[in-house]
Amino acid sequence: MRTFSLVVNKGKQRQEIVEYVNFGIRYGAFLLIILMVLSITLNVSVQSEKHRRDTAIERYTSKQLIIIDRLLLR
Repeated sequence: MRTFSLVVNKGKQRQEIVEYVNFGIRYGAFLLIILMVLSITLNVSVQSEKHRRDTAIERYTSKQLIIIDRLLLR
């Protein structure tokens, strides 16, 4: 049975490690940016939905009050 051993140049090994670290940093930064954009987008959409719901409730209640006032004035 034959085994192979790989002789690695220390400079090349260090350069490869640095490349992997740089790739990891870039990938992590990319994921962080995507996460931030999604959180901002979702937060804004949730806030606008809350505002829309509150506005719709206010309009509905004001219409109901107008209807009640008209019925009472008859």
